[in-house]
Amino acid sequence: RAGHLIDPAAGTATANQIILIENGKIKAIGAGTAIPANVPVIDLSNEWVLPGMVDAHTHITMNLPPNPPGESLWEKYLLSESDGIRTARGLRNADLLLHAGFLAVRDVGNGGNFADTAVRQAIEKGWFPGPTVVNCGKIIGPFGGQSHGYAPEQGPFWQGEYFDADTPDEIRKAVRKNIYYGATCIKLVSDNSAYHYSEADVRAAVDEAHRAGLTVADHLRSDAPTRDAVNGGIDSVEH
Repeated sequence: RAGHLIDPAAGTATANQIILIENGKIKAIGAGTAIPANVPVIDLSNEWVLPGMVDAHTHITMNLPPNPPGESLWEKYLLSESDGIRTARGLRNADLLLHAGFLAVRDVGNGGNFADTAVRQAIEKGWFPGPTVVNCGKIIGPFGGQSHGYAPEQGPFWQGEYFDADTPDEIRKAVRKNIYYGATCIKLVSDNSAYHYSEADVRAAVDEAHRAGLTVADHLRSDAPTRDAVNGGIDSVEH
């Protein structure tokens, strides 16, 4: 029983509707829909009901809402936590998202060493509750990931989260690695440095991903890389 039912496709909100669910799928909706005998009734007569939402930009293994005040994501989550705890955080966040009404999320990187793949697989196996997860694996970008100016003595610590790829061939290989390790979409960071990706670089990623049936998202902050990404056939742009 839905006190108010929102239909985004029609742009309407109707009162006192019955939603009949059979074998996990909606069979009928309407004010006059008959309720079969001896079936459980979820009474939301005083509530608003709407289709499950989709969040197309999440980092469920990195962010734990709310982030503690003053805490550095890089130092806390990227440098000092295991992939196991990152996976556990992702499963907890997936449960929180599901109960908040999100039935699907696209997780766009910062998942450690493919902790996002582990979260998706655990949900798909039915071991844990959660929304449908489309995961990007490791973010692909020019050397350095999304970090800046660290001393050489620190080593390439970002490679636990990123694939360094500086030529079209390296980008294609990084896409293939992501697919091999379970990514179901691809994420680029084109302009986090002065040596941002060119249109040819982006085209290499898009071509390789599209041949495997995957879409590509790109993180962009300035005009020239955005133009190159659009001309390169990118599927979605994040500013």
